[in-house]
Amino acid sequence: MMKKSIRIISAALAPTLVAASLIACSKTDTPTPDTDGDTDASTVTQANTQKETDPTTDAVTDPVTDEVTDAVTQPEPEPETDPETNPETQPEDDPFPDQMELTSDTKIYVPTDRNRSLKKLSTALIDSIEAKTGLTLTAVLGTDEAPADSEIILGYDATREITTSAYSSIPVGSYGVYTEGNSAVLAVWDESDLQATADLFVETCLTQEGNRWYVLPHSVADNAADVKAAALSAYRIVYAADADSALVNIFIPNLQQYLLDTYGVRVEAVSDAASPTPYELVIGDTNRTTE
Repeated sequence: MMKKSIRIISAALAPTLVAASLIACSKTDTPTPDTDGDTDASTVTQANTQKETDPTTDAVTDPVTDEVTDAVTQPEPEPETDPETNPETQPEDDPFPDQMELTSDTKIYVPTDRNRSLKKLSTALIDSIEAKTGLTLTAVLGTDEAPADSEIILGYDATREITTSAYSSIPVGSYGVYTEGNSAVLAVWDESDLQATADLFVETCLTQEGNRWYVLPHSVADNAADVKAAALSAYRIVYAADADSALVNIFIPNLQQYLLDTYGVRVEAVSDAASPTPYELVIGDTNRTTE
């Protein structure tokens, strides 16, 4: 058997050689003995290769000691949520963004307290709305009442500009519900159609979407046939002798111009001091009002 020996060149170099030898030995993988005491070199080589190349493990090899340690998995940071785009913080989509929403804060506005039929209509309308929607509304009377954020206006009123637009959009001789912003007008050319207009509002114009109620505009032109049967020139506009100056000087002239532009007929306007005739377009509260 051959003997392994180390030739010491110089006594001064002996400590250095011993230290170098120890470092070399520490960098060599320690073999695992098998049952018969011999080392299986192929097993050690295969294990070392797997530790260095296996991409499925979370192990990390220390470049100094060749020791394998488990990698520390850092948790992934949660993405920041923008409150403007987070669906959980978004308000419910409004299915009718341009239409009036009916709420318990909506007021029913009666232009004057002299018209008994309008007062009775407002009471009946409150009951009908509550029966259908469960919302309890209140009525306010008189032209001195400041506009509410949301109103249902019965007929024409000089202090509410929306009523001018309403009567310009509802065909003459007809009736209907006009909406603008968060308010609505029950526009009626003939006082006898008041109840029919209220029924139209509740049965046709009120629309539910989820837990919300909306008012959609609608007009009925059934009575327009009566206007056409008698030539429009046979009609005249009737207003109260003590009517507001805005109605006499602004609304009625605009109405006359509208009729002229649309039908080619200029309709005369008189106060209710004039004797009644079979064909009249009654504006506001007059002595022609049905009690």
